[in-house]
Amino acid sequence: AFYSAAADFSPTNNSNGVWSFGQFNSLGAPFILHGANGTSSYGFDYWSASPGFSLPGVLHNATASSIHYGTAIYNPGQLVLHPGASNEYSVVRFTAPVTGLYSFQASFIGADFVGPTTSNAVLLHNGVSLFGANVIGYQTVVSSGMMLMSLTAGDTLDAAVGFGPNGTY
Repeated sequence: AFYSAAADFSPTNNSNGVWSFGQFNSLGAPFILHGANGTSSYGFDYWSASPGFSLPGVLHNATASSIHYGTAIYNPGQLVLHPGASNEYSVVRFTAPVTGLYSFQASFIGADFVGPTTSNAVLLHNGVSLFGANVIGYQTVVSSGMMLMSLTAGDTLDAAVGFGPNGTY
């Protein structure tokens, strides 16, 4: 089976099959599932901690056009993880449905053209770091590269984004 957090995004169901959208209040803290969802006036679908779009949040542009929101541009089909004001990490969680060998990759791109983007991106397996890098600059891409791993049913892979080296979002 092929899984894609962006392609499989559901604006109405969280958890959506293997995908869950939420936050860590800090790295190593428990996963908190987001319970508020909707479509913003800008046109992106989202999951966040509080009703009405709030941060941290997971956004998805399901439209055919780029969305300009604040100082960022979100491309069609793009999934966005935005940290919270107190460095809460925005998290997309994959939960392995069956035991087996999985191939996966996480790529992160800077979307803020004014700031510019300074975010910390991490990939965790059952809470243990597999990959971490800072995304510094608009359109800068960091990627975990293709990884192959044996997962047991119920194992989790978390893609998380928090503050970068400038200490803000």
